[in-house]
Amino acid sequence: MGNNKAPVWECKPRTKAKLEILNGYLGAWFNILGPKFKRVVYLDGFCGPGRYSTGEYGSPVIAIEHASIVANNHPGFRAEIICIDKDQEKLDYLLRLPSVMNRHKNIELHVFQGTFESRVRGIFEKLNIPERTPAFCFIDPFGFGESPYELIRPLVRNDSTELVINFWCGFMNRFKEHPNPQIPERIKGMVGSNNLDRVINSGNPISELCDVYQETLSQIGKFTLRFMMLNEKNQPDNALFFCGNNTRGFQKIKEAMWKIDPVNGCGFSALNEVTASTQDLFGFVNEPDSHQLGIMLMEEFRGQKITVEELEKWTVEKTETYHGKHLRKELERLYSQDNPAQRKINYFDPKQTGRKRSRGHWPVRLVIEFIG
Repeated sequence: MGNNKAPVWECKPRTKAKLEILNGYLGAWFNILGPKFKRVVYLDGFCGPGRYSTGEYGSPVIAIEHASIVANNHPGFRAEIICIDKDQEKLDYLLRLPSVMNRHKNIELHVFQGTFESRVRGIFEKLNIPERTPAFCFIDPFGFGESPYELIRPLVRNDSTELVINFWCGFMNRFKEHPNPQIPERIKGMVGSNNLDRVINSGNPISELCDVYQETLSQIGKFTLRFMMLNEKNQPDNALFFCGNNTRGFQKIKEAMWKIDPVNGCGFSALNEVTASTQDLFGFVNEPDSHQLGIMLMEEFRGQKITVEELEKWTVEKTETYHGKHLRKELERLYSQDNPAQRKINYFDPKQTGRKRSRGHWPVRLVIEFIG
């Protein structure tokens, strides 16, 4: 008798958070690149069946739906969706989903059955995808060992390539001193470093393991970002890593992460998950904690004059999680004092339009003077 059970599973809180970050970023990514480039690539290294038993759509469907929307709005736009999974049953299920079957005609789907390692090597060349084609690669394995750094590095072929990687730091930490030498070797291959001693000797080995990985990712991407995922016991279990070279892409992934963590923008805990309905019921308000950014701005630019545009670029590129929205909040705080003599910044408009600046509105052309 055959097994008719669908190859799907429940979408748990951490997975939902991960998919919401992906959804927020891909919505921006496709819409930004769609009008500029006529061809983009989305690669899903461990795509799965595309849908969860609880009804949520998985990463490949999210990508296909965003790509189809852009293709509808921009004639001539083309997206290559590459899906890899070693389970043929999951791939068959994915191909039967309505969003996949009814995708826009300019969304070309390439499905490969096999391990990530066996299929991803030279995959862009095999599909005749030009080297300058923008690409987004989502690497979301189960456990560790199947997506070593040596396979990740060649995927970044240009300044318009971004990676998001689910890094199983908590799981790897349990095996860092395994008596079977092949296991620690797999961990070394994952992080791209032969030095596990600094992890073993660290007082916080999970954080140290993430530090090592972020350092090796910084060798292939100008910008890297870590978003920690904590389990139902509030313990760090895995981390989402972003790696890329584009300032605007870096801002968009920050924005997507702040939507999941509206206070600090750097993590999610399944223990402390609060639904929107609960927030409404009890009147919880999660305000972003950007006060530290104001302190950093004063330390960096005291006595200087600089445009809002330059400040926004500095905020995105030089701070760990902050972006333009936080900058404007802090500019307002530094400027809005009851006593003008206590203001920490002044501003002037080089265009001298004569229009009064509205509260919270800081056009990029304004010049900010940080009072010494």
